[in-house]
Amino acid sequence: MRRYLLSALITFFVFSTGILASEPEVEILNDDIDLAVGDSVMMQAVYKDTNDIPIDTTFSWSVIPDSLGYFNSTNYFVGGKPGNGYIYATLDTLVDSVKVHVHMHKDSGDTAMGRLVVWPADTTIMVGDTLQFKAMYIDTSGVVTDTTVHWEINGKSVGPFFGDGTLVALLPGMSVIKGRLMDLTGTAKVTVIDTAADTTGINTIRIARVKPDGRILPDKDLKEGEVFVMGGIPAPFNILDGGYLYFPVGSLKEDITLHIKLPSFAKFKNDSVHFPHEIINGIQFDVLVNDTLVEPYYFERPLSVALPFKRGHLKRYGITAEELSLFFAMDSVTFDTIGIENVVVDTSANRIFGQVAHFSTLVLKKNPNAPTSQDNYEEPANYPDRFTLYQNYPNPFNPSTTIRFNLPEATHIRLTIYNILGEEVAMLVNGFRNAGTYTVSFVAADFKMSTGVYFYRLEAGTFVHSRKMILIK
Repeated sequence: MRRYLLSALITFFVFSTGILASEPEVEILNDDIDLAVGDSVMMQAVYKDTNDIPIDTTFSWSVIPDSLGYFNSTNYFVGGKPGNGYIYATLDTLVDSVKVHVHMHKDSGDTAMGRLVVWPADTTIMVGDTLQFKAMYIDTSGVVTDTTVHWEINGKSVGPFFGDGTLVALLPGMSVIKGRLMDLTGTAKVTVIDTAADTTGINTIRIARVKPDGRILPDKDLKEGEVFVMGGIPAPFNILDGGYLYFPVGSLKEDITLHIKLPSFAKFKNDSVHFPHEIINGIQFDVLVNDTLVEPYYFERPLSVALPFKRGHLKRYGITAEELSLFFAMDSVTFDTIGIENVVVDTSANRIFGQVAHFSTLVLKKNPNAPTSQDNYEEPANYPDRFTLYQNYPNPFNPSTTIRFNLPEATHIRLTIYNILGEEVAMLVNGFRNAGTYTVSFVAADFKMSTGVYFYRLEAGTFVHSRKMILIK
């Protein structure tokens, strides 16, 4: 009897002290994955503690081999090239895995020319995310090749979309991404959502446009989480056509009335608007709370704003799109950037995006800190047949030199200068360019560069090439 009692006590002691408790582990909830090229699946995993209780947490996801696909920011795995491998969920030293098989679409819709696939396929991302689209050409025998395509975006604008397939998601909505290669077209749908919670309830924005003579046009009610599109509006407000305002959920703590007008320093002649030198566009936001003007009015979360620009105005002032930025204007000569962040110039849609912490007067003008370089475009009789980066001339140089390059197709490019340590010292071009021949004048004094060897590097789609140049003072 004593032996059985002792055994029971030992068993009670062991379980009560956790000596035989489970080891912590990671468990992937998905079964083995089988999906087609371009399709996506949401991966889920849990962490189990020593009491075998599942706990939600954040994991590091990976796939081996990595050619099978990749993970976006919302834990969706997107199928890349056909093959077999494993998907891993990692938390510190804990790991779990499942098998993955990526295959071709059974109903591929192949033509005599083959098929073009855009990936990721239909996917969902968050406001603030950046997503890189890629294209693959699949020939009639099933061979997959990464390829360069002409990119387009259709539907509701969700943010800047560049010629290399990069999307910067700044507004909620849905767009269709298209890649074109000769007569082939591949498409993918992208949905941008904002999951922020609002503890104060959804607030209302009553928007009214005020004409220069003081007349108020019919107003419109908007709620947090919605986008206000500036379009189809009469002169002189039509200079704002193509602009956007996005009030994210949680940006307001109260209902407001927003009066939109043109800045006081804008000059009017008939139906046209003129701004002081180097101001390309401008808008004044007056916020009223209970009929009382609050200036400036600060938000709980930054607002996303997009303002359009016209190429003719840039040409008139000798300004390139890459030299533009957003500024708060106290008057026609005093500007400030405090409270403005994440400014992105969309050269393909002629818009500039940014996030603002408050509302007052916002203008689009040349950034005085933009690098001094003249980006000249030569309209060719015949477009170049290949990417080419030429040797700069003169070389060695002091204080300026010219860099020339060819683009056989429209694409997003970066032209940068590096020192001998591989550190970036200047960004000369960062934007979308049409096919053609370009020359960029580079003035070393603007970047306080000393005598020495430097490298300039052109990135255009999959083309990357560098050359050496020497600065002598």
